[in-house]
Amino acid sequence: MEKKEQSRAFSFWKISDAVLNVSTVLLLANVLILMLLQIVMRYVFNNPLTWSEEIARLSLFWMAFLGAVIAVREKSHLCVDLVVHAFPEKLSKIVTIITDLLVLAFLVGLCVWGIKYCQMNMIAKSLVTGLVKGKVYTVIPISAAWMILYHLRNMVNLLTGKDKVS
Repeated sequence: MEKKEQSRAFSFWKISDAVLNVSTVLLLANVLILMLLQIVMRYVFNNPLTWSEEIARLSLFWMAFLGAVIAVREKSHLCVDLVVHAFPEKLSKIVTIITDLLVLAFLVGLCVWGIKYCQMNMIAKSLVTGLVKGKVYTVIPISAAWMILYHLRNMVNLLTGKDKVS
């Protein structure tokens, strides 16, 4: 039974990683293709596209938030290692856990306020494409919730000894 639960948990993280990686790569490809298309249309055909810049900007916006999720997953966000490693191992683990709890509190706030921000912008539409801005901003609570999941996983790994203080 325990093996089956581990397998399910493993497949959840594997699927989550795959969705995150593929989404980010597709968004990057979208930005590059749209910018190239815009350059060709503007300078070769002298007929610039009106919508490509806005879609590329929104893709970049989504990519930045999904990139933050990847940074949490990989534990590659900026941190002050000097302070954490100045303490003995047990104390540095406690400092790391306290820091992680503060980050979780921030992410919960980001998720809550992100939802409110989306709701406030459900009537606002983008000028060029007509996209509902509230729907575009859904990446804020989505990425915050995703970061919470990865952060909790990292904390559990630290507390159970599967991971060391980075």
